[in-house]
Amino acid sequence: MRSRPDLNSYDFILVAFSGGKDSAAVLLDLLEAGVNPRRIELHHHLVDGDGPSFMDWPCTAAYCQAVANAFGIPLFMSYREGGFLREMHRRHAPTAAVVFEDADGGVRRAGGCSKKLGTRLRFPQRTADLSRRYCSSALKIDVMDAVIRNQERFLGCRTLVCTGERAEESPSRSAYAAFEPHRSDTRDGARRRRLVDHYRPVHGWAEQEVWAAMRRHRLVPHVAYQLGWSRVSCMTCVFLSAVGRLSERFSPNASTSSRSARRRSAARSTEPSRPRNWRTAARPTQRLSTRRSWSLKPAMPTGGCPFWRPTEAGVYRRAPSDAAAVRPDDARATTVIPARAS
Repeated sequence: MRSRPDLNSYDFILVAFSGGKDSAAVLLDLLEAGVNPRRIELHHHLVDGDGPSFMDWPCTAAYCQAVANAFGIPLFMSYREGGFLREMHRRHAPTAAVVFEDADGGVRRAGGCSKKLGTRLRFPQRTADLSRRYCSSALKIDVMDAVIRNQERFLGCRTLVCTGERAEESPSRSAYAAFEPHRSDTRDGARRRRLVDHYRPVHGWAEQEVWAAMRRHRLVPHVAYQLGWSRVSCMTCVFLSAVGRLSERFSPNASTSSRSARRRSAARSTEPSRPRNWRTAARPTQRLSTRRSWSLKPAMPTGGCPFWRPTEAGVYRRAPSDAAAVRPDDARATTVIPARAS
């Protein structure tokens, strides 16, 4: 048995919900542990913020909202102004402000007034160092921190922040504590006290356990998994598998600036920005767009989504055993609506 904190002792339980399988497993684990859904909040950080579409999957926000609606849990959106592009292009400028939704239905703005100037001008690096892989810290971790610090409703209360890091993902994540005080915690402060703990419910889980939890609740995975991507949060994440690099090279909507930024960044870094033995699982055969032609080979990456099976035409269709979990009239792998067991 894995030990867990007393979940019923917290007034608020905030789940950092990217729409990916691990954050979904966090939510499902809390519900299976008997947590009242009324005390759970889903917080989704928009990586692109209010800027142009660059890293976020266009369907992710709708998928997160569909999951929240299916389980009757509120969803709060937040982002850093300008999103990924502004942070990457930052030159002798302060970090942008954080914008977030509050519990009263309003929108608040925090920060952005620092006199400390900084410069990025490079793509995030494939490293555990968050000063170089700044996308995680600036666009996700710091955003959640600002959401908690700038809302009075968390003062004098017990709050639990849940995230979906798993130990088997990397050596650096294996060193994370499954339970520890959150960075926004001020329980020992002289004023504005708030008790905030950080809990990683699936830290010791294997990937198979994550998919099993989604099967139990008949939760349809994000469309990115159905198409073969290994990660969801960002379309061109530096930690994507080889198959996941399709977004960077073959997506009809992929931005060429992403590839250019990665090449420039790689030229300045001693670390390769992509594996040397990089292989693609796509071939230009079928016209899907007036601007670019491509199609997927029927091959799923190792550890990919088990809810879908390839067909001879290369289109991923649902397995018969999972047909009840999605719309019966939808024959292609495009559904993002979750379904719960009756």
